[in-house]
Amino acid sequence: MALVAVSPKRYIGVILAVGVMLSSLSVYAEAPPTTKTLTVMGTGFIRGENVEAARDQAISSSLDGAVSRMVVSEIPLETLLKNFQPINRLIHTYRDKFIQDYKVLTETKSGQIYSVLAQVTVSLASLEEQLLGAGIMFGRKALPKILFVIAEKNRSDMPPQYWWGQTIATVKGIAESRAAETMKQKGFTIIEPAAMDAWQDIGMDLNKPDLSNPEAIELGRRLQAEVVIIGRSIVHLLPNTMSGNVRSYQGMVTARAVRLDTGEEIAASMQTAVTASSDEFAGGREALSKAGAQAGSDLASQILNIWHKELSQPTLVEVIIQGSSNLLYFERFRQALMELQGVRGLQIKEMRPDEIRLIIDFEGNGEKLAAILMLKAYGAFGINITEIALNHLKIQLIPR
Repeated sequence: MALVAVSPKRYIGVILAVGVMLSSLSVYAEAPPTTKTLTVMGTGFIRGENVEAARDQAISSSLDGAVSRMVVSEIPLETLLKNFQPINRLIHTYRDKFIQDYKVLTETKSGQIYSVLAQVTVSLASLEEQLLGAGIMFGRKALPKILFVIAEKNRSDMPPQYWWGQTIATVKGIAESRAAETMKQKGFTIIEPAAMDAWQDIGMDLNKPDLSNPEAIELGRRLQAEVVIIGRSIVHLLPNTMSGNVRSYQGMVTARAVRLDTGEEIAASMQTAVTASSDEFAGGREALSKAGAQAGSDLASQILNIWHKELSQPTLVEVIIQGSSNLLYFERFRQALMELQGVRGLQIKEMRPDEIRLIIDFEGNGEKLAAILMLKAYGAFGINITEIALNHLKIQLIPR
């Protein structure tokens, strides 16, 4: 393809024209909507001559349909399947709280069926609040992949057990398994590696029950986790007794959740549960299971709150594009940016002869954006990402 030289004045004019065009298409840190209006149909069955009751039923059906459609559109299918019963119960219990207003646009009667077409405004804020309170994430942002590293001590005369060791028993603890199952039911993805995956070629000595945050983070990165939950579980024999051999057992779980992208501790929990049994192992297992379920539920709620806040607040990533003097390349790259999942808008911050600065409104950070951009093909040119930070990228457009 031949390159055509242009004069400086004409070049500046073209750049300005492109800038005006892009500015008209850009979105800059818009706040997420608090309501959404849908047009839905509802039907009611006429019993006898009671047309008014059938109309009320049709309106109620349209309101149910509006809330249900909103929930289905905003919650991933996997989360819906795992939590269908509580979500369905929540929709019907609190429906009137979710409806901001409605208007019947038209209505008709056909035989014994009464139908309405209604315009319904649903409060997203109320819906988010109720779902989050039930431990269910609202919105399409994926929940983080979780890796558990919780060592367990069931009896006082036993060494701690942990799955990532080389020489000790490599089975997952009861509390860890129960906590993981509880979080899985909330929609989290739980990583379930084999012990060999943990220590092979990692360059660290992980043959110990208590991992430091850096060790757990390195292990999590190797296994492609986004959050690692580190902790201990233990059983204590309490002095309480009943007639015969019935004894009391206390299960205790302490755990902390650490983000791999920032190294920040984002959640912590300490849970206890007491059971009574004549069988030492059965009593200890039940106590650990109950404490593990409580810890999983508590950690899930805390992590959900963190992810919910990130979803409701815009994340701005500055992208410096070098080699943008080729306007065709820049326009194709801009279009590729706008088509990326998670990009809600962009705006030009500054334009220079061979460098353009963009502000990207993105559901994620700069590292995540860079990883997505590296997987795309751009046709006549490629990209070289020379700087990566949580809110900053520097990218060169390189002709093939």
